[in-house]
Amino acid sequence: MNGRRHRRLAALAALVAGGLMAGVIALVLRGEGSTEACHGQAHVPPLAAPGSRHPAQSFYTPGEEVPRQDLAHGVGHGYVIVTYLPGISQAEQDALADWAVSADFVVVAPAEKRQTETVRAATAKRRLICSETDVEALTDFRDRWFESAGP
Repeated sequence: MNGRRHRRLAALAALVAGGLMAGVIALVLRGEGSTEACHGQAHVPPLAAPGSRHPAQSFYTPGEEVPRQDLAHGVGHGYVIVTYLPGISQAEQDALADWAVSADFVVVAPAEKRQTETVRAATAKRRLICSETDVEALTDFRDRWFESAGP
């Protein structure tokens, strides 16, 4: 019986490893979220804090209080959360504000101090990092996420 259990565990481990490798290969081959200014990667979001809720706005300006716990909560419920460096130009902020209202379940907010990327987008399973404001890459990232989530 011990040998049988060992074989089952080994088979399960092989299946899990194979699935992980297939997922990585698929992301690489698809170029998930990649442009010259942006690159995508797998992502594990922060856990939502107790008492948090869905974000109340789709766009937050620099200096505006951002409910970070609500953003984390939104990620867990399928939202695309985009953060940007507060020092980007007004034209870039306007482009992000317009983009934020182009779809439901999207929130754009100024980044916390520790963020170094110009723009960062996150979902429950993916992240996109951009060295410049690239609305086209954000749109592709958002659309791919919603397509993968299904109806």
